[in-house]
Amino acid sequence: MNTNKYITGVLLASMLLLFSCSKYDWWNGKTGALANKNLPYVNCIVDSTGDTNVRLLVTTKVDTTVSTTRITEQGVCWSTSPNPTIADNKLAIGINSPTTFSITITGLKPKTTYYICGYAINHTGQKDSAAVGYSTPQMITTAASSPYTFGQILNGGMVFYIDTTGLHGLVCDTADLTYSVTDTGGKVTIIDSFPWTVSNRNRIFLNNGTAIGTDGSNTLAILTTFDSINSPNFDSLYLPNIAAFICRKSHGGDTSWYLPSKDALNLMYKNLAAKGYGNFNAVNYWSSSDYSYNGRVYAWAQYFGNGNQYYFGQSILLNVRAVKKF
Repeated sequence: MNTNKYITGVLLASMLLLFSCSKYDWWNGKTGALANKNLPYVNCIVDSTGDTNVRLLVTTKVDTTVSTTRITEQGVCWSTSPNPTIADNKLAIGINSPTTFSITITGLKPKTTYYICGYAINHTGQKDSAAVGYSTPQMITTAASSPYTFGQILNGGMVFYIDTTGLHGLVCDTADLTYSVTDTGGKVTIIDSFPWTVSNRNRIFLNNGTAIGTDGSNTLAILTTFDSINSPNFDSLYLPNIAAFICRKSHGGDTSWYLPSKDALNLMYKNLAAKGYGNFNAVNYWSSSDYSYNGRVYAWAQYFGNGNQYYFGQSILLNVRAVKKF
């Protein structure tokens, strides 16, 4: 298996069903009574998903008011049928005390739906079915096999998103976009950060999308509104080198390069920067998704130092990477 291949965040967002749990599986919240004091509490969430593997974060607890309750085995179990049990596939961690642990299932089939649970067994053992506690089942669907990998150089960019077919996706620039300015004295200055708009005095909210696939329409809306001399918000007092325009200018006017959407920018961080690919800086990068709050208009960006997303005033200067479909 190529460990650099991972299912994309958008697939995970569309296929993963997360269910909330009560404080404890053995706690009856309506009556305030313990339903089964001997049953361990288990919670499980998907931490990350790859093409044929999935990493999970599991937490186990026991009711400390019952002196005989202790965990003798814990791990995860999975099946292609709902409600998997330890009679199906399972993987134990070898720690016999309540804990929070990360565990990875490997060797799953591509383009297959699985149901996964965390589990814990108390001191009475497997023969007593009431002694096995399970988390709420979670459903994931692995990606189709793909000839591409994250970090691969393709069509002048670096692959950071692969769709469910395994054949198409997005690449981004291999370096932050810049341009140079030469003053009358011949001094050259490298510009490496740009505003989302030069001016938005009319507080125009484009309501640009955040999802994968909205990058193109978002970029066109920005350019039409803020970067055309005939647009309602163009400011002739300033250079029109806004983030969306830089994506075109830096690729010789190629209209197939876009300012990434909020979700695309997030996958750029998760699938490249967080794995050490792409030579990203620990700075904020613009997305093409705008945001309206309390009558003011902002735009979304992502900090590549920790992956957090924020919204900023549109005239703030931030770094830029363009994206292109393949």
